Amino acid sequence: MRKICVPAVLVVALAVVISVSADDKPWFDMANCAFCKHMLAEKGLMEHMDWEWLDISNGVVMIARVDKEYREAYDRANKKMEETGKKVEETGKMPPMCGSCARYGELMMLAGKPQHVQGKLADVLVWTSDDPEIVNQLQEYGKRNMTEMAAFDMSDVKVKEPKKPVDE
Repeated sequence: MRKICVPAVLVVALAVVISVSADDKPWFDMANCAFCKHMLAEKGLMEHMDWEWLDISNGVVMIARVDKEYREAYDRANKKMEETGKKVEETGKMPPMCGSCARYGELMMLAGKPQHVQGKLADVLVWTSDDPEIVNQLQEYGKRNMTEMAAFDMSDVKVKEPKKPVDE
């Protein structure tokens, strides 16, 4: 397995700019979130991957599995999310984010950065703390992601079509 910096950069960027509560917005907003939209932009990717958040004694583990034929699309999306995170970090300007991404940043400020590893079969995030209250918050975040993802309907997502150039 090799370490990946995409989620770490994203988390640092989010931690720097989060200033509103995740409760004020949809939990997942794939079309409008500055980070998630990159996953949506890769046609078919969302339907060919899944996540699982699991409690451990001192935090959570997230496993993301992507079908082999969509791995390159997943890597492209992650690279674009990393670029977005770097831009946010450089400018300090908070882009539109879904509730999940905003909460991720809030937790980053509380719990520090999670560890990420990328393997052949899956990507794994391990996020731990020695503080029982933070462990509880991490586990609640994982549970909410699982609940919201189970109810999430891709058919409700409205993809914004790029504007076509006007011929002069």
